[in-house]
Amino acid sequence: MAGFKTHITTSTTIGVVGALVARFGFGVPDETCVLAGGLCSISGMLPDLDSHSGVPLRESLAFAAAAIPAILARRFERMGMPFETRIMVCMVLYLVIRFGVAKLLKRFTVHRGMFHSIPAALIAGEVTYLVFEHDSPHLRYFIAGAVVVGFMSHLILDEIWSIGVRRGRIYFKSSSGTAIKFWGDSTWGNLSAYTKVLLLTWVVWQDPDWMARWENQRAERRNLAKSRSRERDKVDKSFDVSVDTPPPQASINPAPQPQPVTPSSTLPPYSPDQSIFSPNENPQPVSPLPGYQPPGTNGGFR
Repeated sequence: MAGFKTHITTSTTIGVVGALVARFGFGVPDETCVLAGGLCSISGMLPDLDSHSGVPLRESLAFAAAAIPAILARRFERMGMPFETRIMVCMVLYLVIRFGVAKLLKRFTVHRGMFHSIPAALIAGEVTYLVFEHDSPHLRYFIAGAVVVGFMSHLILDEIWSIGVRRGRIYFKSSSGTAIKFWGDSTWGNLSAYTKVLLLTWVVWQDPDWMARWENQRAERRNLAKSRSRERDKVDKSFDVSVDTPPPQASINPAPQPQPVTPSSTLPPYSPDQSIFSPNENPQPVSPLPGYQPPGTNGGFR
């Protein structure tokens, strides 16, 4: 089979050519073309993740541990994660990919198993589509397609290297047919691979709707928060106005002062011997009550 240098050289060449064609033939943005070319180059090593040792496993996992969290940053931002949370999630992802995935690959994979197959290439492309978040679905398909092309370049080279020539005759090595295949010898491996393909296909199909629904919910929450903030501002402003404005002063009329009575005529001074009756008045005698006698005559009522 082809060596590491042959695989990485071939996938890099394909990535560069594909990026140039996409840029000048279809007007794809420069940064997207550069990313697609780089991913195509690196994906040429992905099938050898089942080698359990060597440069492909070490370098592929190191690159994936650094690149996948960085690419996921845009999705985390659209999901509304705070900046500090995004940093912590990226750190956890790096550790999981760098060390956790390596142990899983060593334990559950065999060399030239289902990692060297068409379903594995589809899984790599679908994972790339989900990781690479972009507003344009066409650019997401382009990036995912670049990974699939780089992956397939490895499988094709392995099949080419499985053909030998001896004494002018073409013969097939024992590794022939173990790279480009739809199923392998392990039933569990086949079931696992196709289950992942079906699950990821369904997630890829639903992903745009999920993200649109998520963004609509975030927009509704933002609008609700803004409306509540405006209502609080109105209440605060009305309270400030009521505090700053002095209350209206009630018009209190002072109590009227008593005016001195000016006599219209001067009255003569009073004398005790003077009768209170005017000379023209004839006072009527008051008849005593029946049975009443004056004091000193054993008076009182009888």
